Amino acid sequence: METAYEPTNDDLKAMWTRAGLFNSGHTFEDDIQMDFIRKSLRNAAIEYHRKHHHPVQLQLTMEIAV
Repeated sequence: METAYEPTNDDLKAMWTRAGLFNSGHTFEDDIQMDFIRKSLRNAAIEYHRKHHHPVQLQLTMEIAV
């Protein structure tokens, strides 16, 4: 999956918390070492970013022809 957005460690930790994995008794550092959890959190963070962060529109300028 190609994407321009790459989640940061803080994004992954936010997804880990949102998923409720903190209730499992493991730490984020332990869970992120597991490949399937790391990939799942990465995909969830990318999808969350895609749905909640809209691109900023550049300032529009208008030229008046005289």
